[in-house]
Amino acid sequence: MDVDVDVDVNVNVDVDVDVDVDIDVNIDINIDINIDINVDVDVDVDVDVNVNINIDININVNVDINIDININVNIDVDVDVDVDIDVDVDVDVDVDVDVDVDDVDVDVDVDINVDVDI
Repeated sequence: MDVDVDVDVNVNVDVDVDVDVDIDVNIDINIDINIDINVDVDVDVDVDVNVNINIDININVNVDINIDININVNIDVDVDVDVDIDVDVDVDVDVDVDVDVDDVDVDVDVDINVDVDI
């Protein structure tokens, strides 16, 4: 009996392990804080007080008394003419203009608190 056993064992193990670890960490932190605060306070106070007082008092008193007495008679005539004209003009003008401006307070308080915690 002839037994021929041929055992050929070929084991080829090729292990290629390529580990490429590329870690690129780019951290860019840009913090731009722009705070523009413009406070314009314009206070315009215009007070115009115009007081025009015109008082025109025109008093015209014309008194014409003409007495012509012509008597041509032989009579004794006594004529007493008493003319009393009393004109009293009293003008009292009292003008009181009181303008009181007391206690004008303008308080402008601006408090700005900025807390930035990073």
